[in-house]
Amino acid sequence: MRANDHTLREAAEMLAFEHFLRTGRLLDANEMSLTLERKFNPYHDPANGRFTTGPGGQGNPHEIVVYGRRPDKAGSTALKWKAKSDAVRIPDAIRGKIDAVAADYHAVTGKTLTVTDGMRTPIDQAERIYYKFSHGDFRTYRGAQGAELARMYRAGIASGKSKSQILSAMAGVINHHLRQGLPISKHLLGMGVDFRVSDLNQTEKDALRNAIRNNGGKPLDEGIPPHIHASF
Repeated sequence: MRANDHTLREAAEMLAFEHFLRTGRLLDANEMSLTLERKFNPYHDPANGRFTTGPGGQGNPHEIVVYGRRPDKAGSTALKWKAKSDAVRIPDAIRGKIDAVAADYHAVTGKTLTVTDGMRTPIDQAERIYYKFSHGDFRTYRGAQGAELARMYRAGIASGKSKSQILSAMAGVINHHLRQGLPISKHLLGMGVDFRVSDLNQTEKDALRNAIRNNGGKPLDEGIPPHIHASF
């Protein structure tokens, strides 16, 4: 093991312990190391070959490692995104991804992103799908499970069932498939997030899609309600 790899693993173990103290959930070093970001430094001091903060700057032999946040061009690690409300739940497993997407987006647009949705329970997911169905969107959720939920929704409406009754039945189907390892959305796994686009122009939407792709995600434009969904 190289000395630098050893240093990074020690840092990951320390962060894992700090995470346990904050949350009560113990991650192993391998899991925590996934949230460590390595930044390449192209500059070096020609006098001694040591890394620097810029051309001709003072030597710095250390690789920059930031937990959860990527420094912008000014060196700031302040978050470049905010949650729509306290009801938006962002698991630790995806927080670093959102930080990176928001930092890349901010570097291009100078703007802060708004996250409108994160982790969902089966009943949360049923409510989102019910909303889409009730507004005429039967295209977002496709496949056998989507078709099953659409039939359940239409049958419930036709038979005069209440919204809560339909939601309960839909949530049961969603939970059944989730337990079989077939989640209808990455939101159920804590690996999906929605970004607000109502305040973005086309250039900014393109920048957001690129930032999602550049950080290992898949963007999807959804129209009801308007947002860009990212699956990781």
